[in-house]
Amino acid sequence: VSSTPSTSMSETRSTVGFHERLITIVSHNASDTPTKFLLMKPMTYQELSEVLSTRESSPVTALVFIPIPYPHYRLPREGELISPWTRGAFTIPLQEGLMLTVVRTLTGDKTKVFKYSELGQSSGTMEEIFSPLLRRDNLVIRSIKECSTGSDIRSNIFSIQDLKSINTFPTIAFIDTIDDYPKFLTRISSTAPRPIKVLSTFAEKLIEKTSISNVAPLQKIHIARGAFHLVASAAGPNQTAGLNEEQLADLLELEGFLSDIEECIGLDQYDAAKEAIERLFYQLCEDRPGAFEVRCSYGRFMEFKYMDDGSTSQSTVKAHGIEEPPFMRLSQLSEYTIIVYDILPSFG
Repeated sequence: VSSTPSTSMSETRSTVGFHERLITIVSHNASDTPTKFLLMKPMTYQELSEVLSTRESSPVTALVFIPIPYPHYRLPREGELISPWTRGAFTIPLQEGLMLTVVRTLTGDKTKVFKYSELGQSSGTMEEIFSPLLRRDNLVIRSIKECSTGSDIRSNIFSIQDLKSINTFPTIAFIDTIDDYPKFLTRISSTAPRPIKVLSTFAEKLIEKTSISNVAPLQKIHIARGAFHLVASAAGPNQTAGLNEEQLADLLELEGFLSDIEECIGLDQYDAAKEAIERLFYQLCEDRPGAFEVRCSYGRFMEFKYMDDGSTSQSTVKAHGIEEPPFMRLSQLSEYTIIVYDILPSFG
């Protein structure tokens, strides 16, 4: 079993479910203010790049964001469509030698941009090269992974030529700097805007429904809780006023997610449920308020997969930093619903 997501999970990109929306365009230049682009019809990354290039002094390429298991940006394939779930694009100039790393911090996954000229003469391991650069932001490296395989490259010798050959280029590494991952929100503020309260009630009912599912129940609970977290994150923590246009669009999309999750809960064939679960989890990880915490829960999601079906190899589970669960399969225990709710609060 591969340690990377299946094609259905990592490449769920089509025109199905397209809706007009604003996406955020972030430049490689950190000093540039992000801009909004109205996506009015299905569009390829090449078409978006051409439109954005007319606004810049030089041609740019819009990169594809892959949120899990190791968040990174890659070059688009020929004719690749922007996913209906994509919320933004990261752009780099075509003619300038740049490489990217995605750094996981306590406040989110941050994209760091480096020029060849800055690092070209550097020598040492990956850790030796990047530790001083991250120390400027008071960050300490916990791990360095190759994004497509999850291979530990912390001790690899830094070589621009070698890094340019990896299939996630221009992203060369995912660097984790945190020990304790954030948890899902489990409550909605009493002062939250009404649309959020309504959707959160829907999400809570889905969590209850998953507890009696006989097919992949833990994975279903996890995506239902992830959806609740995104609903709770759709507005600011102290927001009591009405929602703006972008927040309302978020909630409409989340309502669609919840309907899809409800349909998924009813699937009683594991193969069909597995495909739907992976697609939904991937979509929940796309860049939106609250998605960072869902991405951070990927390891837990893989653990639930192992517990639900027992088919994921131990080596695959451990590759994501998860040890074999020290208890028997929950589906083999009596009073299943009670046990599930007893353990849920500690998961995130």
